[in-house]
Amino acid sequence: MLDLIIKGGAVCDGSGGPLFNADIGIRDGMIARIGDLGGCEAAKFIDAEGRVVTPGFIDMHSHADGSVPMWPDMESALGQGVTTCFTGHCGMGIAPIPKFFLEHYFQAKAFNKVIPQVTGGPIPGMSRLVETDSVRKAFYEAYGEELDWGSFAEFADHLRRVGHGCNLAVNVGHSQLRCQIMGYDANRAAAPEEIEQMAELLSRSLDEGAYGLSFGFDYAPSNYAEEDELLRLMRVAKEKDAVVTAHMQHGPERRGKVNRDFRLLDGYTEFLELGLKSGARIHISHIYPAFEVAPGENADILGRAAARSALELIERYREKGVRITWDYLTPHPAACYFFPQLAWRLRPYVTDCGGKQGFIKALQNPWYRNYVAEELRSERPNWGKDMIVYRCKEESFEGRTIEEIGETLGIDRIDAGLEIIMKDPETMCDRVRYTDPAEGHEFVTDEDMTFGTDNGAHNYDFLEQDGPDMPYIVGTPTEFGCMVEYFNIFRELTFEAVVKRLTGNAAKMLRLTDRGFILEGMRADLVVINRNELRSNLSVGEPRTAPDGIDYVIVNGAIALDHKKHLHPRSGMLIRKPE
Repeated sequence: MLDLIIKGGAVCDGSGGPLFNADIGIRDGMIARIGDLGGCEAAKFIDAEGRVVTPGFIDMHSHADGSVPMWPDMESALGQGVTTCFTGHCGMGIAPIPKFFLEHYFQAKAFNKVIPQVTGGPIPGMSRLVETDSVRKAFYEAYGEELDWGSFAEFADHLRRVGHGCNLAVNVGHSQLRCQIMGYDANRAAAPEEIEQMAELLSRSLDEGAYGLSFGFDYAPSNYAEEDELLRLMRVAKEKDAVVTAHMQHGPERRGKVNRDFRLLDGYTEFLELGLKSGARIHISHIYPAFEVAPGENADILGRAAARSALELIERYREKGVRITWDYLTPHPAACYFFPQLAWRLRPYVTDCGGKQGFIKALQNPWYRNYVAEELRSERPNWGKDMIVYRCKEESFEGRTIEEIGETLGIDRIDAGLEIIMKDPETMCDRVRYTDPAEGHEFVTDEDMTFGTDNGAHNYDFLEQDGPDMPYIVGTPTEFGCMVEYFNIFRELTFEAVVKRLTGNAAKMLRLTDRGFILEGMRADLVVINRNELRSNLSVGEPRTAPDGIDYVIVNGAIALDHKKHLHPRSGMLIRKPE
């Protein structure tokens, strides 16, 4: 007898091949039979007539390791068909943290209890660092979940004990690794003995269940490492046959200095050369063009050329023997880590005033308003730069940058930001991102490419807030529907081709032998889709919006989602690197 039979669906098996009609039988979390199962008995049946059954989607660039300790049900990932998250990227990571804990976006509520919030909110390179033991009690008070690990082995034990919605393949973040050895003095070059201690901790973590190592070359303290440190750690990964991922350098600042001659191509070349010298497997996170393209009438042509240049450079290094893979993120302009109220970016001032209403009242005093504005001009002159208003009671502000609103009002950007908050303290905003669909089309036509979200995984009621009158952040639109959006953006790809990039290609990149395809003997990670209703529903007004058309999501044989109803079996597994 089978545990579950999915009857009458059209199977899209993850290979890119054509759909075929078949029933799927599941037993003990595995795909036991595929074919006509009309005479078979099962404990439960799903009627998939008129639906398509695909492998579970694999998010190749996730930060869900940072959110899963607080929201282990991972509803935002499951709601869009994701069953496996490749996570721990950009040098961040959530384990090991035996001595120190470098803030990882999603723990702000706990960190706020032990150390003041920085003005800009939790952003890479400005993350707060505390001793791990100092935040354990605050973590439980903030989230009702235990921060009960230090080593990677203890983190793996925590995941097994608590459970989690999706499968997780978790990298060790280089910045987190540096902090364990160098503590509060990590924004410098490491001494030889410190490098060896990092190498030992990395090696032990890989043995304890970590999938690989990640670098974040734009983010402190990872971006302070010299080449000898990077190569030593990469060679540990090579010895363990683990992958090394990198948020390559995008900006001109590195190791505390600014190189005005830096080009995007330099970031590529550095990481590819490190792959060549170390012999390690390398993976480029959220691939980007080889040179910058500004908006204009030739943007389409230049965007495609910039993307092709990157792919051609990668191919040249493959010919030299470097093992390289990469992923791509949606070009949606609201793709980011969190979606904040504008007041969140002035959080210390709001806190001093006792909340948003107190802050607005204080801003009515010209002296105080001028004080805040002058302090921002002095200490954070770029505050509000390239910020766009997405939701505001003053509808004429929506869709415009703070700078543009200031020009209309005849005031500068910083005064305009304060004016917007005074009109509506609930205003939602984020950084403007110029996105060029042309480059994306060039990347996605590559047969081997994969997709990611660059997000955490929260529940639909997620709202990070210290109190009812305090500023808050929520998940981003792409966190809740990005993987479905890929079906809508890239119309030149067939449905089967998009599924292949979301599933089979990703499984091959991760060298998974038991997921990513619909085959007998594979893990039963499956999605049942109503193609006629498939819509991402991305919303900047209310980011926490579920897609339509995802009827069922099954993780290791357990039904996790049934027509937008989350059942919370927490049937995900920790995926170790291939041995």
